[in-house]
Amino acid sequence: MQNGHRNHARVRDTTTRTRGACGKVRLSAAREEQRGLSLLEVLVATVLTVVMVIAIMNACIHQQALQRLDSEINYVYLTCRTRLDEMRAKPLSELRELDGAGFAVVGSNGVTPLVKAVPGDPDGLPGHIQIREERAAGGRALYRIETTVQWLGATGRHSVTYTTMWGGVQ
Repeated sequence: MQNGHRNHARVRDTTTRTRGACGKVRLSAAREEQRGLSLLEVLVATVLTVVMVIAIMNACIHQQALQRLDSEINYVYLTCRTRLDEMRAKPLSELRELDGAGFAVVGSNGVTPLVKAVPGDPDGLPGHIQIREERAAGGRALYRIETTVQWLGATGRHSVTYTTMWGGVQ
């Protein structure tokens, strides 16, 4: 401190400013080149954006296929359970007649087939019933009942088997 005055360092602005015709201040050409994004930065941002959009679209398509498969599996299990309930409503003596029968998996309207049978299926229906006698003694029988559905769905070939045991007096 000299003579009661402080020494202040002065920062000098090296940019040159000129006034344009409208009175607006323009920065020098060197300063103007430093503003904004370079072409390389714009290209990198564009490439990254495109990659992200493609990844999101791919994930959405995959999620939609999984939702469709989940819906198919739900209808298949519902149909298998319904077929088993129908068989339980019949007398045990009529049960063996259903061995080898096929059935369709239909949608919520009860008519429209929801899944297609695999190519080469003999009856063209995706569902099949298999009934096997496990044990028989003293006029009683125990049956293993399997309902199997094999289909070609939204995400490829699938198979579900639903098994129950049922028995009683013949």
